Amino acid sequence: MARRVSKKAWSDYTRRLEAQRTEAFDVTYGWVMKRFDGSMKDLRAFMTWASMNYGKSTSALAASWFDQMAAAEGAKNVVKAVAVNDPPNVRVKRLAIASNKSLAKYVAGDKEGFARSIASAVAADVKRQATNTIMLNAQKNGAEYAWIPGGSETCAFCIALASNGWQPAARSTAMGNHADHIHDNCECEFAIRFDRDTQYAGYDPDKYEKIYDDADGRSSQAKINSIRRDLYQENKDKINEQHRERYAAMNGYRKDDEE
Repeated sequence: MARRVSKKAWSDYTRRLEAQRTEAFDVTYGWVMKRFDGSMKDLRAFMTWASMNYGKSTSALAASWFDQMAAAEGAKNVVKAVAVNDPPNVRVKRLAIASNKSLAKYVAGDKEGFARSIASAVAADVKRQATNTIMLNAQKNGAEYAWIPGGSETCAFCIALASNGWQPAARSTAMGNHADHIHDNCECEFAIRFDRDTQYAGYDPDKYEKIYDDADGRSSQAKINSIRRDLYQENKDKINEQHRERYAAMNGYRKDDEE
């Protein structure tokens, strides 16, 4: 049974996911700033704990949303959603790679930048559990998905994904490569539907398709780079102000820490 998902229903769901992701970021950032003493073993253990702890919450929320949508649309022969949580060894390996990439900042004396990178990696991993839960269950049950932008920041990559509109869930997407492109504060999410007439209020794939088609370049990467430049020109004052605020916060934290 086709239906229209209201902005309120969708935003209530995405806000709950975002709250878990944000808390994972804040907890990890605080731990690194206050307790990290150079031990990569301890760091990776904490990253794994934070990712598993908050990832369980986001995957459970995503599974619940999946079941709610199936029931609301009257979908037939749909298997109850299973929350996806990566095996510890897979998660540890992925987070170890992320921590190694960020280590140069710590060695260079940029502890704040290092902490932010580590926290971002954990937050992205927490988000990954929710998106993978939606996609793997959608693929198993023959549902369609769309990437719906949300929040105050929509990056060029997310616009490109959103321009694809509704598509059958495929295992290649379900494997989680999208998570590698999640930027800080990304609030975009995968939506699913079982009936092609079901729509999400506020999501206009034609709008995003036009942005993508009008962007300069022949390849997908060229178009994404073009969109990224356009977004920067439109928002450079806001972006620069955010950079100033982060710089001030960083210096303030260091000053307080020294005292």
